[in-house]
Amino acid sequence: MTVTHVRGESRALDAQVHRWQAPPVHLRVFTEAIPTWTALTPPGTSIEIRLRVGRSAEAEPSGGSRWSDWAVLARWSTDPGFCSTTVPGQALHGIRVDADTAVVDTAVLGGAADLVEVEALLHAAPSGAVPVLERVSVLTRGPAPRRPELAHSVPRGTNLELLLPPISQRQQGELPGYGAGDVWCSPTSLTMLLDFLDRADRRSGPADPGADDAAAAAPATSASGPEDEGGSPAVRTTLRGVWDHAYDGAGNWAFNTAWAAARGYDAFLDTLPDLRAGEELLAAGEPFIASVTFDAAELPEAGYETGGHLLVVSGVTAGGDVRVHDPAAPTAAAVRRIYPRAAFERAWLPREGSGGLVYRVRRRR
Repeated sequence: MTVTHVRGESRALDAQVHRWQAPPVHLRVFTEAIPTWTALTPPGTSIEIRLRVGRSAEAEPSGGSRWSDWAVLARWSTDPGFCSTTVPGQALHGIRVDADTAVVDTAVLGGAADLVEVEALLHAAPSGAVPVLERVSVLTRGPAPRRPELAHSVPRGTNLELLLPPISQRQQGELPGYGAGDVWCSPTSLTMLLDFLDRADRRSGPADPGADDAAAAAPATSASGPEDEGGSPAVRTTLRGVWDHAYDGAGNWAFNTAWAAARGYDAFLDTLPDLRAGEELLAAGEPFIASVTFDAAELPEAGYETGGHLLVVSGVTAGGDVRVHDPAAPTAAAVRRIYPRAAFERAWLPREGSGGLVYRVRRRR
């Protein structure tokens, strides 16, 4: 599992379109690639992210490189008038697209890929404004272990808790064209994380906060919204920013990190091998958003089951159990929770979960 930050150069194809290109990158073998990006898209502009995968001469018995077709992974902008979207239904050689993920067709390419190449088309506005693509970050990975093969990590024995404003997706009501809050786990988690980052004096706190710390961690009016509105203005802003109009949802992993990056953060997708690696991030003051899957018996403490859910990992107990801000809680008061370590790792790390996928969002260094 590798995260590669790729920088390229752009040149004008004509007055309205620039092409951003980066050289191919040679990596450890992989079967999936998920790009996300750091871009500025002024009003009227957009970008199209394209990717292809290949097998190098070292991997090919024939001694020559073999490449897939180019796949379009996203057409995207922060302009509210643009419908950001993935591109389903592409008929391609050597690669297929599953929402935000490029999957290597190993039968066609002759095995797993070890090359990736990205490019982008930058579409200018009628005013002449051109989007700026700073980098594309590509997460490449192979199959994660299955649950019976999973080895659980040993806790570091440190009590850690980072205080985020608790926001429940269940209290967000409905928004025409975007469904209801019960499926807004990703933008709700991202809103909590961005609010935490926006408040430098709330980067960390004790395991048992006093009254002042608890008040600091509570959602402000701008985060929770008036109760009679039934929703959070901050969550709804994030929701609109990460919405994938083809997927018809807010859970596109790449769109979430790309939107955070457009707001000035260092944001990308990553995978962690275990919770011990997550503890190192937490100890450095970095909470992260994890993608989990479990049924009611596998994590009964949650009180629900899910085929795919995002929540914020915000700490660990001294015994190693996981402190989370779970947006699926019925109320904001119940968002801060503790889940058993082994059960959480089983929901997150194996192939039946997300293979340890996380959103990493932090201040730019």
